[in-house]
Amino acid sequence: MGVNVFNRERIRELYEEKEEIPLSKIPLVSSLEHTMGALIDEYINDKVSSTVLDQIIENKIVLEIHGIYDGHIDIVREMLGWNRIEDVGPIKQEMEKPLGFKSRYPHFYKVRKNSEEFFVLSVFPGKEYVIHIASLIKNYVERKKSGISDKILRVFRYPITEEKVYLWSGIRKCKVVKRNDVIVIGYYIIPFLRKYGVEVIRIVPDQLFSWIILGNKLGHRILFFGFNYSYWGSIIGRVCEGFFKDGANIIIHIANLGSCREPEDLSGSEASVFIPMFFTKIEGDSVIFAKNSWNPLLEIYKNYNSGIHTCVNSILEEVYKPFRRIVTRMGITGVDCEAFHIVRAVERCGRKNVGFSGIYYASDYVRKEKEREIILPYNLIDKERQRIIREKILPTLAELVAQYLQNLTTTPKA
Repeated sequence: MGVNVFNRERIRELYEEKEEIPLSKIPLVSSLEHTMGALIDEYINDKVSSTVLDQIIENKIVLEIHGIYDGHIDIVREMLGWNRIEDVGPIKQEMEKPLGFKSRYPHFYKVRKNSEEFFVLSVFPGKEYVIHIASLIKNYVERKKSGISDKILRVFRYPITEEKVYLWSGIRKCKVVKRNDVIVIGYYIIPFLRKYGVEVIRIVPDQLFSWIILGNKLGHRILFFGFNYSYWGSIIGRVCEGFFKDGANIIIHIANLGSCREPEDLSGSEASVFIPMFFTKIEGDSVIFAKNSWNPLLEIYKNYNSGIHTCVNSILEEVYKPFRRIVTRMGITGVDCEAFHIVRAVERCGRKNVGFSGIYYASDYVRKEKEREIILPYNLIDKERQRIIREKILPTLAELVAQYLQNLTTTPKA
């Protein structure tokens, strides 16, 4: 599972800076506070319930959550003084994805440090992803045994590892990205692209990721990027910053979001397509803005302009107060955990004439406080209904992207 781009010494350097995230910064919310209502309890159980975690809670064993790539664990353990380490398995079973990949989940280890024994959960390095997983676990622990999370949980991140993910993961070393490339991330839409004359040239597999290199009839290269781990939050931001610095002109993100407009967005109709114009991130009472200099899909699909979009560190932060109140006051229409970070990559890359387009459908509706009792046609917990609605709406998103890519231009309109 190791990534052999960096030698042992360089891997150790990635983890030299260690930051503990105070547990007070990790949200603890009740079903009365959260916009999902009682479904938030089911969501938490679905994401992190496991026999290992139940054992930790029952016996009040310390659990340290670390933003460490599990392929680096044997090197980092030496730095942290872990004398013995036993792999206890992932928090959830791996899930099959296109191209033969599996979604890899955070991994449990049983650790001994001198005479002390405790558990470690390794989470792919990314500040928001570490916060999200820690939020799920803190809330799960408190629902099982109230008042013990601050006694058994500790959370750590490694900022250098997060910042340099594009390098140590091997993405840059594979040298796939070329000048003027367009990169598509998110849902797998290759079959739809073929209908519009976009053909597969070759596939480049790797340990953490995979590329599908395509071309349209005008000779433009289009790359589809697949990742083996969650690229939640700043993980995808740092990766996309690398894409732009290596020469890519456009990134297109095809995904789902939580609608903040109206429950009818869950219909799966063409009217429920979102292409945001403005991008923000909400942290507590604060709103952070990012500027996208070029939105190529919005240039040709103005009717799908969904206005202001926002991001959060974790779905656990989508509470009535302050989150929903801010969203309503600002007229924000949708929320996810990635788009803002990709726009930040546009800002940071230091190049002109690069842009980002996100195109989304609603997988959930974020209720207002007065809408606590409304019954929605589906939600994040109902996996079968999620599959049905995804299969209904994804062709619409894919067709819009495919129509754009067949006549691709890689410079913004004057």
